[in-house]
Amino acid sequence: MTIPCALLVDDQRDVVRLLRATLNTLGHEMNIIEAPSGEEALLEASRRKIDLLVVDYGLAGISGVETMRKIRIRYPSMKSVIITGWAERKVLEEIRNSGVDAYFFKPIPLADFLDAVERFLGFNQTIFPPVEETSKPPLQKITTEPKKKLPKLGVENPPKVFISYAWEDDVIKWVRNFAARLRADGVDAILDQWSAVPGDPLSDFMEKSLRESEYVLVVCTPKYKNKSDGREGGVGYEGNIITGELLAKNNHRKFIPVLYKGPWQLAAPSWASSKFYVDLSDSINAGENYRNLLRTLYRKNATPPPLGGFPDFLNEE
Repeated sequence: MTIPCALLVDDQRDVVRLLRATLNTLGHEMNIIEAPSGEEALLEASRRKIDLLVVDYGLAGISGVETMRKIRIRYPSMKSVIITGWAERKVLEEIRNSGVDAYFFKPIPLADFLDAVERFLGFNQTIFPPVEETSKPPLQKITTEPKKKLPKLGVENPPKVFISYAWEDDVIKWVRNFAARLRADGVDAILDQWSAVPGDPLSDFMEKSLRESEYVLVVCTPKYKNKSDGREGGVGYEGNIITGELLAKNNHRKFIPVLYKGPWQLAAPSWASSKFYVDLSDSINAGENYRNLLRTLYRKNATPPPLGGFPDFLNEE
C-alpha cells in the first residue's frame, strides 16, 4: 500500500509544529512535509504526489485558496483542508466556493481535524468511529463555521472584551486572528488594529477600552511580561490601569490571562502570575481551552450538580 503524503502550509511555525504533532498521534504511517508559503508548497508538489493538503488561507504571496487550486490541477484526487482565523463574509464565501473538502477556524478543533484526515485518507476511524461500517454515510463537507443564534441562547448583549498585547510580528497576526475568531463566536472583541487610526490619542483609547469592557484578555508572552513589569510603552500604561482597577475594585475575574507563547513563569506579568490562565499556546488542548474561555465570557461555566440527601448511616443509632 502506498504511504500517503500530507503537505502542511502555514507561515506560522508554531501552527505547523502543532499540525505535525497532531497527525503523528494518529499512529498511521504517512509522509509529512512542510512549506512556509504557497510558492514553496508548489515547489514541493512538483517533487512528489500530494494526497492531503492542509493550508492556511491568509498566506503572504499566493493565497491558500490559490495554492490549493494550483496543486489540485496536478493531483485532482488530492484532499484539501483550509485553516483560517478570518471570519469575514467575503472570506468565507471564497473558501466555500473554492472546492475545498474541509475548512476549520483557528484555534483548530483538533479532534474534528483528525477525524477529517482519517476519512480523507481512508484510515480506520479512531477519533469518531462509525456506529455501523455497513451504513457509513457519504463524506460531507466539514466546517467549524460558527452558527450564531444568540436570541435562542438568551444572550441579550454580546460580551465586550478588550485584548491587551505586546506588538511583535507573529503576535500581531495571531491576535488579529484570535480577535476575528472571537467575533465570529459572537464576542464583541475590541482591538487596536481595527479601532485606532492615525491621529487618535492612544492613551484615551486604552483607558476607555480597558474600563468599559466587560473583560480584558491579556495575551501573555515574554515581551509582554517585560514591558508590563517595567511599565514600558503602551503595555506598561495598560498595566498601570489594570493594577489600579484591581486595587480599587478587586475585580480579578475581569482580567483573564491568555498564554500565547513561552513558559508561563516567563510570560506572565507579575500582577497575573498567580491567576488561573487560559493556555492557547502550542498545545493539543488549545481547542478545548478556547471553548472554555468562550463559556467564561458568556458566563456559562460548568456548575456543580445539586446536593443530594444525607447518607442513611447518619440516622443509625
